[in-house]
Amino acid sequence: TTLSLMLRRAGYALLSDDRGFLVGPPDAPRIDPWPEAPRVGDRSLYLLPPDAMPGPRDPVLGKASVAALTPPRVPAPLAVRGFLLPRLVDGPGGPASPVRGTAALAPIATQVVVATEPATASATLLHLAAVLASRPCFAVPVGDDPRTTAAAVAALETLAVRR
Repeated sequence: TTLSLMLRRAGYALLSDDRGFLVGPPDAPRIDPWPEAPRVGDRSLYLLPPDAMPGPRDPVLGKASVAALTPPRVPAPLAVRGFLLPRLVDGPGGPASPVRGTAALAPIATQVVVATEPATASATLLHLAAVLASRPCFAVPVGDDPRTTAAAVAALETLAVRR
């Protein structure tokens, strides 16, 4: 969410906060972003535009949904050109760095929602690994300083996904 809001300030479109459905073969992957409002905590409140007020905080997570920033539903899945893999860090953050193999898969594997059958879960993770291998991937340490968005923007510019 923090990286998404930073990129939004830099002129990029928010298509989803946390969820998307990866479809298609590894050599032509597409993403079907799930349009949901971003959820912010204390660390990312400063990134909200003045007209986007957060709703009540979830008592368990401590985060609040920002309904005004809910993106529209896209009419069809979009081509995947690459991946930014954000990691929240203390301090200002740092430069984006290219990653491959397990360095790309590991941060995602624990977050992937897969079917409950072990064979389906294994096939899903194998597919995800193949997709990650087919596209550029960048690890982005995201800190508290919005000026460090430049690292993520530089990585995005190499993917030519500016909207």
